[in-house]
Amino acid sequence: MLRRPWIALLLALVAMCALFAVGQPDFVASDPLWYAEIAHNMSAAPASVFASHDLHPFVMRVGLTGPLALIYALFGVSSSTTNLPSLLAALAILGVIYAAMPTPRAKLVGLAVGVCSIPLLQNAMILNVDLPCAALMAVTVLWLGFRDRPRGAWWLAGAAAAWLAAFLVKEVAIWCAPVWIYAVVCDVRAVDRSSHDPANPHRGRALLRRYLPAVVTGAVLGAAYLAFCAALWGDAFARAHGITALTDEHAWSLRGHAAREWLARMIWQPPILFAKLFLATLLAALAAPWLVRGKDRLWLVAAATFAACYWFGSSSFSEYVPLPISPRMTTPLLPPVLVIAALAIDQLVDRKRWVAIVLGVAIALPALRIAFGLVTRPHPEAAAFAELRREPGNLVLVCGEPRCIAIATWYYGFELPPTLTVVHANDFAAAPLPAGAHVRALVNRVRAPGAHRTDPKSDRTADIAALHLPVLAGNKNVTLYDAGDGTALQRALH
Repeated sequence: MLRRPWIALLLALVAMCALFAVGQPDFVASDPLWYAEIAHNMSAAPASVFASHDLHPFVMRVGLTGPLALIYALFGVSSSTTNLPSLLAALAILGVIYAAMPTPRAKLVGLAVGVCSIPLLQNAMILNVDLPCAALMAVTVLWLGFRDRPRGAWWLAGAAAAWLAAFLVKEVAIWCAPVWIYAVVCDVRAVDRSSHDPANPHRGRALLRRYLPAVVTGAVLGAAYLAFCAALWGDAFARAHGITALTDEHAWSLRGHAAREWLARMIWQPPILFAKLFLATLLAALAAPWLVRGKDRLWLVAAATFAACYWFGSSSFSEYVPLPISPRMTTPLLPPVLVIAALAIDQLVDRKRWVAIVLGVAIALPALRIAFGLVTRPHPEAAAFAELRREPGNLVLVCGEPRCIAIATWYYGFELPPTLTVVHANDFAAAPLPAGAHVRALVNRVRAPGAHRTDPKSDRTADIAALHLPVLAGNKNVTLYDAGDGTALQRALH
């Protein structure tokens, strides 16, 4: 396999696909559901998505919702099609790691580090905006590193296109700007060093010709995107205005919070988050500055600048709003960390083999445990809706909290059958009993605390569970109950 590392790449991709096939969780009734709903509306009636000129960033992240809408149009709405963008992003990141490694052995090490990355495994299973953006940012850095290869100018043009594509997915793509600056500075310094070399009298012109396709590509695509925004939202800079308008809605804003919370966020919480997220991989990455040399240091710059942008960056243009201490917010950092960790471990194989072995074991064991958990975890909500599909006749599904209604619509491909009515518990209590219908009640004890914090009156989970109705499907976290004709349930909810 060392002579044919592409076989290892193929095995890694197959393993990721196999894990995806069995490891997807119950769908999440939050950001993933919102993106899925936008994509479905885009596939059914694109004009309806943009007619209201909604400036919310989720609506404007067409780099995610556009491809997902195409997937829906071709293959329909299901768990696999909805989560497919995340799987494709994970596969792309494995490909980037493979391509970034300089030797066959390094490629094997890189694939092992990638496949054993817990954040990569977890994010590949569920629709999110962060992993696709991270994958495109990684492609940008990879192709930027290919600028010294034959046809380097076209690699740079591809890097510029990938950068804009990443921005269409999520605004965090602007973190790539320092990496571009570093590459340009390195090339300019190389020209300065060779300016007096008679063998390279036109090195400066060659440098300009190298970057010209990237500049043209970026300018043309950027102008096209601004025209797109002006046509759909009436403002070329609508996206920036949408981000600014969302400033006051951020739940993580530290405005008005105590100084100790600011100190925690700006000093020790980010490194603690990195340590919990990357575990032993972070140790290898921290050793990379002393082990990684030459052109591979571009990945060091990417890892360092992405970390700094997360640590000290802002989620708003109008005021300083640090990003929250959330693992998914650090996802763009994942590919460069994996690359430099793999490069460092590959060097340690020659210098300190026992250290490389210890790091490899420390990286692999937690990943195996997580992978086993992904394969064996239950899917109680999916089981509940599978049970509902099997039941004949007219059904009324009573939801214990508001998000259950939206997630029910998704489980039916955004088109509820005429024989099923989904209502919130409070609406069911206030309406007349349905004649001749079978009533079912669904409670999700994982979502209940969030509903209770938002509106205590909207959380009727405990009231439904207290009736001890017959259980049809689910487990202790998500339970589908048989409420018969609904009389006892309605009385209890009153």
